[in-house]
Amino acid sequence: MPPKQTFTKDKIVDAALTLMRREGFAKLTARSIAKELGSSTMPVYSTIESMEKLKELIFIRSTEIAAGFRAKYQTGDVLTKYALGHIMLAKEEKELFHLVWLDSSWDLSVINATLSLSLGTIREELIAEGKYRISDDPQKFISFIHFVWLFIRGIGVEVNLGTFKLLENEDDFVPSMTLFLEKNLSSLFTSYEVVAAQK
Repeated sequence: MPPKQTFTKDKIVDAALTLMRREGFAKLTARSIAKELGSSTMPVYSTIESMEKLKELIFIRSTEIAAGFRAKYQTGDVLTKYALGHIMLAKEEKELFHLVWLDSSWDLSVINATLSLSLGTIREELIAEGKYRISDDPQKFISFIHFVWLFIRGIGVEVNLGTFKLLENEDDFVPSMTLFLEKNLSSLFTSYEVVAAQK
């Protein structure tokens, strides 16, 4: 008798992502995921409590994929790397980005809680980098990051939709986007009242 297959949350999320990339989120059901796994729906239902929980796990995976893009493209300063990771997610993982960032049915508390955990790390990395003088007031820093996030997310949405046309050389996307981000994020940093370029 062949060994009994076990389906972990990671395996189920992997199958869901494979299916979503191929057919879009609308086709994502417990039955379609089970078919992708070659199993009954029982492991899906017993391992993932609900489709909302699955969406939460997919969101967490999206942040891991974005981090992978940051690691792949080791270019630019700290904030540029975070921005580029998000934008490359928008460009290379269109269905995943659309689900996570353009689907209005999301419980925003899931996204906000995850982003809040990242703020401390981003602040520490910016201070260690030493390119900018960062305010000692945590609330001012959070306010600034939220402001910058609107800029980055807007670019991500336009890249995802294919409507971003501001690069001088779109054929060489990563270096051109890196230069665009560095220039504009630097302008945001130096014009915002709580941070300034180091002298």
